[in-house]
Amino acid sequence: MAMTAKERRQKLKERAQRSAANKGKKGLGRKSVLNLSSVDSLARFEMGGGNQDGKPVQNALDHLPFIITQDWYESLREPSGATTGLKIGEWDYKLEYAVHRRQGEGEDTILCLNKTFGRKCPICEALSDYYEIDENSRTKDDEKMIAFLKPSWRVSYNVYNYNDPEADIHLWLDSSWYLYEQNLQEEIQTDPEGIAAFSDLEDGLTVLFNGKEKKMGKVSFYEAVRFKFEQRNKPWDEDIINETVSLDSLLTVPTYDEVKEIYEQVDGPPDDDDKEKKESSDDGDRERSNRPARNAEPKDEPNPDDTGSDDECPAGKELGKFFDKIRACQTICTNELYQKCAAMADNPDNAGDENPDGDNDDGRPWDKGKDPEPEKKTSRPERTRGGSTPEKKDTPKRTPRTRNR
Repeated sequence: MAMTAKERRQKLKERAQRSAANKGKKGLGRKSVLNLSSVDSLARFEMGGGNQDGKPVQNALDHLPFIITQDWYESLREPSGATTGLKIGEWDYKLEYAVHRRQGEGEDTILCLNKTFGRKCPICEALSDYYEIDENSRTKDDEKMIAFLKPSWRVSYNVYNYNDPEADIHLWLDSSWYLYEQNLQEEIQTDPEGIAAFSDLEDGLTVLFNGKEKKMGKVSFYEAVRFKFEQRNKPWDEDIINETVSLDSLLTVPTYDEVKEIYEQVDGPPDDDDKEKKESSDDGDRERSNRPARNAEPKDEPNPDDTGSDDECPAGKELGKFFDKIRACQTICTNELYQKCAAMADNPDNAGDENPDGDNDDGRPWDKGKDPEPEKKTSRPERTRGGSTPEKKDTPKRTPRTRNR
């Protein structure tokens, strides 16, 4: 039975609410894991920031959903460890995925199979070796390898950018999850009923935010801050779903062996401090670290065929206490048990175990009287933008949309 428009809207709202509720819980390409050859002609959005004419630059976006086309999407994981539960033909407003950066001889970006799907990942297996080293015993090389191997979360969207008068739908691709989506979920937590439907075509909201400049070494970038939400001037026609890009069709999903082949090309992170040391040996190998041998026999690992019962950790650990901290989480834990352990890890009774990924978000909702009251939805002066049809769509030029006064 086909899903009704009302059911689809409710699914999108529940997806945003679930992501917000789960925020903070622990749960093959070149420079990107997305294959962009089919969308080269489409406009791209980049977060604006800083000041212009003495005023902070404000971004204004409508998030637009896309049709899911891949059968693996239902088992795609959020940063919390929960799966999307969305099937082919249903809608979503974002594509979330985790990556390992600067791997192999080409310093490629590779999809993290463990974080993204809960599958075995050779890079995460090596990472777990370092997490098993007592923190007080880790060397600088150990810490450097942890930083090198640790995956990071990315997210992509279809958006309508009110600040661009020349283009229609924009693709916001491969954005840092921590610099936008994480902060957006915090806003949803303050008003889950009203804001969670922001991506709905009929009742959605325009998202406004500033870009705060941050620096890491010599690299500058923007983080989304000061979110506000305003009612759209008019609803989107449902036909727009036929123009948005099915983002899941862009994701390159490698096999375990393909990831392993690239990972095993080098023995350590790129040496940014002294590139001349990259080839210090006669055979051209990079400088070697104290990295555990990739082909070494596994250490005291549980039997891979024994994944435990529905309520037992296959490694014999207490559920919720060691979530995502031991090799078994990444190699033999079932998807159902992984999600159950993730939920238990958020229980206050399980607090105190340090998260090796270094995140520091408790995911709690706004508590009136303790935290500043969140900014309310506001109306803003009207902005007008132009529209043009993406080359891949044979549709008439859209009438420019305006923002509410």
